[in-house]
Amino acid sequence: MKLVTFHTKTSQESLFGLVINEKFVVSFASIMKKQGTFVDSLQSMDSYLQHLPASHAAAKELMQHAVGQPHQFNENEICPIAAVKLLPPVPNPAALIDFGLTPRHLRNAGVNLLQREYTGPEREER
Repeated sequence: MKLVTFHTKTSQESLFGLVINEKFVVSFASIMKKQGTFVDSLQSMDSYLQHLPASHAAAKELMQHAVGQPHQFNENEICPIAAVKLLPPVPNPAALIDFGLTPRHLRNAGVNLLQREYTGPEREER
């Protein structure tokens, strides 16, 4: 399941939804409207992340409905992926972590540095 936040050509409202068959994008709001249901945790990526794992199960159920019945959506509800503007997947990240500074990475970098240490004539020996 590929989740996306996007704008359509007709609206600058941020929509949260999913990619169908690698070609189309549909918002969870459109799927819920067709089903006559409402899942609060699928209003945005932030709410989805806050309500895991229950939100994942709900998203998966809605995805199955959309994939099984794509003909029920009109052209304003389901769009070719090339016709939408994809937004950052997580609009407001809680933290940015530099995985380059993990202990494992630092250890490997140190070993690599020592293996390639320059020992030419310009280096002063102590």
